[in-house]
Amino acid sequence: MRLLVVVTFAALVTAASTAQVMNEYLERNVAVSAVLANGCTINIRRDLDQLQPVYIRNGRYLSPHENSGLIRLNTNEQVTIACTGYRNYIRHPQVAANFRIGNIRCVSGVRVRWQNSQIVSDFKHFTCNVQPIPDTPNTPRSCWNNQARRINVGFTVQNFIELYSSCFDDRNLIALYVSYPQTRENYIYQPGAGRPYFQPGTFFPVDINRLYTYTTHKNTIARITGQNTYINNVYNITRGHLAAKTDFVFATGQSSTFWYINAAPQWSTINSGNWETLEKNLRARIANAGYNTMIYTGTLGVTTLRHIDNTPKRIYLDDSNRVPVPEYFYKKPASHDDAVPSVALFGVVERIMETQADSRTNLVGSSRGTATPQTFTIDPSGDH
Repeated sequence: MRLLVVVTFAALVTAASTAQVMNEYLERNVAVSAVLANGCTINIRRDLDQLQPVYIRNGRYLSPHENSGLIRLNTNEQVTIACTGYRNYIRHPQVAANFRIGNIRCVSGVRVRWQNSQIVSDFKHFTCNVQPIPDTPNTPRSCWNNQARRINVGFTVQNFIELYSSCFDDRNLIALYVSYPQTRENYIYQPGAGRPYFQPGTFFPVDINRLYTYTTHKNTIARITGQNTYINNVYNITRGHLAAKTDFVFATGQSSTFWYINAAPQWSTINSGNWETLEKNLRARIANAGYNTMIYTGTLGVTTLRHIDNTPKRIYLDDSNRVPVPEYFYKKPASHDDAVPSVALFGVVERIMETQADSRTNLVGSSRGTATPQTFTIDPSGDH
């Protein structure tokens, strides 16, 4: 069995990048605040509510200024706010009517004016009943050489505005890859955003929530392999994000990543280890260099585990050989202006569990074994 345990790309991802960008953030935070004394400055880290509406400026999602973590608005500049979803309305102590969509305009500092009224309040005091619900409109587009379909995720505020797109294989019930833009503006994200339950939408003809539960996948893997030694409290299957939660600035975008079309079965020690480190350092490097990238995050292959009779068995969460546990996860940053090399990242993998004796101590993330570099070429040009 081989599992992705370390991912490196020296030109893009370095641990030093995170510290460097954070220092720049602190310096820029002070500088930008001083310059914008006559406009509005909204700090991503402290001036937003968790039940915030969707923020739209000039037909696009609102974004901070460069990698400062600060939203800059000129005096009287307008932002459209929307609470999407069933019976979800804009909430404010002085707004009596049920509005789904409205406008606020910058007054100064964090103070904004509601519509053309006399209501002036802090930016964060305009909230929703509940977290806005994203849309997944039907898009008749194929991907992966016509073997899968593209599902877009975003919010409809007058027009649909995409957050990310999933190339989803309906036959095997797995996201082949997810793509989304990432720029320096994505570096500072709103902290404290909740982690809602993953949503299946209408894309899974099976109870996908149940398949991921610890008891169910432990029993499934035991049945496939004829032994009950692979899954325990340390080594188990989790819902692995493809588009990372913290690659999106606002709580609305972060909650939109909790869809099963943006997840794949991932070993727990990878999900909370090297994979998380890769996400953080790649985001920092993009912010530091000012790259405008499209991130492709995907899955390849099917994990195999040894049966008790020593034969390799492919691992699926569903009894009908669907919802495969991927052998590899990858990230590919691509740049439209060729500033970033458009190549796949290198994955360092280990061959593990060659014998049953290793199955308990050498499951995932061990330093034992021979590491060999693997290169994958991922060509999204097959999309239609």
